[in-house]
Amino acid sequence: MTWMLFALGQAPEMQARLQAEVCAVSADRPIMDELNVLPYLVHVVRETLRLYPPAPSAERIAVQVDIVPFVHPITDAIGVQHDKLGSRACIGYRFSIIGAKKILFTLLII
Repeated sequence: MTWMLFALGQAPEMQARLQAEVCAVSADRPIMDELNVLPYLVHVVRETLRLYPPAPSAERIAVQVDIVPFVHPITDAIGVQHDKLGSRACIGYRFSIIGAKKILFTLLII
């Protein structure tokens, strides 16, 4: 949330556009369906997460050179064509996105 507010503070025209979209909703306490029809709000939340990820990637450096012999392709239990972001994705991702949209909506409607 901090980075989202920081990014909106750096771009007043985007903040004004988002506030106009939020003010177009008639409810003070919108339900999830009303939040999902606000495309710019969704874009702001996702772009903020892209620019400022909550868990930034960490570089790892090998302490020695390792050579892995690739005689046979390495496959896991699911197989080669598994979906890495499917059933093993974070179970709280959607909940956090909804929470971020709701908090940002509340801050902008005031």
